[in-house]
Amino acid sequence: MFSKFHTMYSEDALRVLGFAYKDFNGELNEDNLIFVGLVGMIDPPRDDVPNALALARAAGIKVKIITGDNHLTAKAIAKRIGLPYENVFLGSDIDKLNDLELKEIIKKTSIFARTNPEHKYRIVSLLQEMGEVVAVTGDGVNDAPALKKSDVGIAMGIKGTEATREVADIVLKDDNFATIISAISEGRRLYANIMLFVKYMLSANFGMLFFVGFLSLARLPLPLLALQILWINIVTDSLPALALGQQEAEENIMTKSPRKKQLNLINQFWKFILITLVLYVIGCFIAYWFGYGIDKSLGLNLNNLSIASHARTMVFTGMVVMELVLAFASVYRKSHSFFNSIKDMFSNLYLIGAVLISFALQAMVIYVPFFQKVFKTVPLATNEWLVIFGISLLMLFVPLFENVLEKALKRKDLV
Repeated sequence: MFSKFHTMYSEDALRVLGFAYKDFNGELNEDNLIFVGLVGMIDPPRDDVPNALALARAAGIKVKIITGDNHLTAKAIAKRIGLPYENVFLGSDIDKLNDLELKEIIKKTSIFARTNPEHKYRIVSLLQEMGEVVAVTGDGVNDAPALKKSDVGIAMGIKGTEATREVADIVLKDDNFATIISAISEGRRLYANIMLFVKYMLSANFGMLFFVGFLSLARLPLPLLALQILWINIVTDSLPALALGQQEAEENIMTKSPRKKQLNLINQFWKFILITLVLYVIGCFIAYWFGYGIDKSLGLNLNNLSIASHARTMVFTGMVVMELVLAFASVYRKSHSFFNSIKDMFSNLYLIGAVLISFALQAMVIYVPFFQKVFKTVPLATNEWLVIFGISLLMLFVPLFENVLEKALKRKDLV
């Protein structure tokens, strides 16, 4: 009878304790106890856990229960939160398997019940050997070894023991699984924005380096002065680059699979960098030769670096404006078509503000007499601005050309 009630309570997600007593006669033993009854306790999952778990699965995150509880209780909890509960593996059976056999069990099992700390530690170790990035949550002293071994140890801030909090990488203040998923979503947004920043910086600086280096090797007059290069870095690599960090997350950011640990950074961006490099250099050459023609008609010697020239002013300003436009192109998301994503490019108000401020600073360098003397610039006429804006708009189409290149490479099975 008692076994029947125990099973019924366990299947209802209750932790069951049996109570009994006896008169104490000076010896501590469990003989001749008088049974009192069963008590069922429950630590119910929060209401938002099923939705958070569904979001985790959509994001490619595999969730497993590794508990010391009864297998019936573990199954009942798993059923309530929407975790597959058909297969349950017991800790006593773990000891009978070698590592290769246990890896196969881990792949197809979501619930491990009646486990001890050694079992948890072993499962975490094998998951890491299988190439998984493992996060472990726990609140008791017994969870500490597994938390320490995992890639990310997450301790409960309310119910967690001091030992658990000490070894954990993250401590949850609300002990809520949904908070972990929210943190993952925010982490993905921050990572994506860091990648935007890196892509933007690499693309812009490679273009400048190639153009200046080519003209120097060709023994042509220098297109930029050292102070102008420093100014370009200040104007384009500060406010616009920082504003990219405020970009909103993609709508489908939590439906993407986790990135691989060995993911090569350059492999992600080389097509974008290559297209930017080509268009950047073409634009700089157009600005340089247009300004060079004006300087030549005025009889200016470009080899004299102490004089202000139209060629250097146009290249100087052209680089700044091209990089400011490139900041918008860097926001392009491959999940959208190019023309549908134009709205996304201009959705970041911080970026728009940063670009306007940077452009105003560049205009100050060109038109304020004091800065003209310092940076050796000349005021630009309307036709010169038209050339600069024309070549700068090319930067907006970098994602479009990148898509064309990617499709061409796929047709030839090169990517």
